[in-house]
Amino acid sequence: MTTTIAAIDVGTNSVHMVIARVGQSGFTVLASEKEVVRLGEGAKGMDHLTFAAIERGVNAMRHMKRIADAHSATIRAVATSAVREAENRADFIDAVRQTVGINVEVISGSEEARLIHLGVSRSLNLTKDSVLTVDIGGGSTEFCLSVRGNLRFAQSVKVGAVRMTDAFIPGGVVTDGGVKKLRSKVQSALAPMAHDIARIGWDRIVLSSGTNETIARMVAAARGSDIPQTFNGYGFEAGELNSVVKTVLDHRTPAERVDLDGLDPKRADIIAAGAVILQEISRMLRATSFEYSEYALREGVLVDTAQRLGVMAADTVDAGQASAMRLAERCSVDIAHGTHVA
Repeated sequence: MTTTIAAIDVGTNSVHMVIARVGQSGFTVLASEKEVVRLGEGAKGMDHLTFAAIERGVNAMRHMKRIADAHSATIRAVATSAVREAENRADFIDAVRQTVGINVEVISGSEEARLIHLGVSRSLNLTKDSVLTVDIGGGSTEFCLSVRGNLRFAQSVKVGAVRMTDAFIPGGVVTDGGVKKLRSKVQSALAPMAHDIARIGWDRIVLSSGTNETIARMVAAARGSDIPQTFNGYGFEAGELNSVVKTVLDHRTPAERVDLDGLDPKRADIIAAGAVILQEISRMLRATSFEYSEYALREGVLVDTAQRLGVMAADTVDAGQASAMRLAERCSVDIAHGTHVA
């Protein structure tokens, strides 16, 4: 038995979709699509979606639905930081449902982290050691720690490339004072979680999503070697990360950064904040190396949806973890503490 599923990730920076033919043995990607919408842009604190942002989001969803319908795909759309934090999120959800015909599911930070881990586990082997997955998004960063495939820790922190750009590097223009404040913010936001991660311990750090992919591509460009056809499993050292951060910060404006080797021009304004976030994570955890996963949230949504439909066998570990997280959230339990002591 196989079916076609379209998984849509409605993020703070962009809307991503992957369409795949799914069966018991796995999935085959048929199409993928991305639109930069900046849902979290223009509202300080990300507690409100502007009319312009909602309009961009609705138009992107309309485009995604046309492509999904052409593949006769079952659609599942999940929204993350920008939508879940917005006081007027119902305006966006209602607009998409009424004008596009898609029901958008707003997921919690811990569920987002779990789904990212599920996606990453389909691209890299996470069953042999302790793996920390770090996904830097537009509005938040998700951390997952698994020990031989068993998810022990999943947490979302409100530190993302778009959010930090708006707060400390407005317009993408770097200042020494802004970077100093950004570093302080990241350190204070991550300190409690970094302590929990250190207590459990990790052997590898796996990075996912756009900011981290951009950094991996910039590292590859700096090496001067041929750019690989796929960055899945691509590894680099902390020293190479530091070099990329220096290069990015030395180019103070988006206009100066736009032609940097390996940089997606659409990320020229937010890469400074994103790179500093990863550098601070690296320093706090005393990391020496990283590897990149091409799969993340949308692939996790794809697999999770297939499992719900009975098309793909459920992951016993992940399913149990999801149940525990939902119970913890209903009971207002500290998810980070609850997952790593379970």
